[in-house]
Amino acid sequence: MARESCFVLDCSLYTDSIVKLIQAFHQIGWSCFGDQKAFLPLHDDDHYDWQTLPITDEELLSLIAEKQACGELCGVILCHQHSDAGVSLLARNTKEVQLNTGINRKTVCGDFTDAS
Repeated sequence: MARESCFVLDCSLYTDSIVKLIQAFHQIGWSCFGDQKAFLPLHDDDHYDWQTLPITDEELLSLIAEKQACGELCGVILCHQHSDAGVSLLARNTKEVQLNTGINRKTVCGDFTDAS
């Protein structure tokens, strides 16, 4: 039996930029993993065609900004610096940001997601 866990956040009072939102996550310990960045490419037509490529942070943020300007679904994989837990961040805008917690999901009390 599979279990999923996700959080939907409204960050629109903080910023209207997904790039600034990703930078804020970076400031609290969440970032892309190493030199390989996992993201949804430009003009993928919402096919969730995740790609992992050795691009710089600047290239990734530029891609995210361009996707948001085109009204496309932005997606990036973030991992926490003090664990191997990760999230996929998906958003078209900052009013509805989805964090899916399925990457190396930790559990408590059996099979419940440890959201801490």
